[in-house]
Amino acid sequence: MKAFIVFLISAFLSAHVSAANPNFFPVSPTTEANWNEPVPANKETPTLREIYNHRSPWEDGIVYVDGKKVSKMVTPAGTIAHELIHGINAYLRSQRKNKPAFYVPSHGALFLEMTRAKRLQIAQYIPIELRGMEGNGAGRFHDYIQTQAGGEPDAGTYFDPSTGKKLWGETDVFYIWDEWNAYIYGGRTDLEAEQLYGEEGWDSMTGPVEFLIYSTGGLMAIKNSDRDFYEGPAFLQAKAAFAYLAEETMSLLADGQESSLKPERANAYFERFRLSNSTEARQIRSFIREEFGDEWASGVLGMQAN
Repeated sequence: MKAFIVFLISAFLSAHVSAANPNFFPVSPTTEANWNEPVPANKETPTLREIYNHRSPWEDGIVYVDGKKVSKMVTPAGTIAHELIHGINAYLRSQRKNKPAFYVPSHGALFLEMTRAKRLQIAQYIPIELRGMEGNGAGRFHDYIQTQAGGEPDAGTYFDPSTGKKLWGETDVFYIWDEWNAYIYGGRTDLEAEQLYGEEGWDSMTGPVEFLIYSTGGLMAIKNSDRDFYEGPAFLQAKAAFAYLAEETMSLLADGQESSLKPERANAYFERFRLSNSTEARQIRSFIREEFGDEWASGVLGMQAN
């Protein structure tokens, strides 16, 4: 494991080759918002400040913990950032006729075209050993990709609070990218908070790495079920956005190796991805090489040739 960690960090820091050239759109700071509760002094970080300053004007500051409404500000710094990014993304989508949108602190917004590929289709590309951090089809895979019964999870689905009736939900593959986006900058916020205020101890490194793999499955689903998207400029835009978020993920993991934010779990999951001989794992790695090139796959993800 130690050799893998050394290889991974040296690969990213020394041989980093970027395939990302996304088109960022400026996002203006929020001047009028429904919710203006200040960030607690012991949770203030550069990334969280940037996110808070661009919070959705519709943000209500509420999150559910154990089924109860509480202020987002009582949660860890990374959770505040994660949830605020979801709100920003939803607001940005509303301004672009529901086009998938991803807010990147200090850069702006990435907008993609809509696709017919559905998040449930991602499941067929993810091998058992990569379904959740423990490789057992539970955890985040169960919560976000496919339920144990084979259905679509409730995450991203909105219900009438009075009747419980399902109203609508984000069913395309880019809903999973929305989660990935939020996990990356939530993790970055937690790392900054630890560096500023002391050991955090949260599991902040695993979400970004896990969703990198699931988001790759989203690209594979697009290729196989939405050929118009795949064969046009929309897929090139998606690839640029994916490459950028993947590079951000690996940068975060490299920076977090000495933290208390569970990098060892993320390392173990990523090693499983790199070394698994299952058909699905080999297909994911082949897809990455075909779409992004061997140099990027090696320099950014530490992938070795088959």
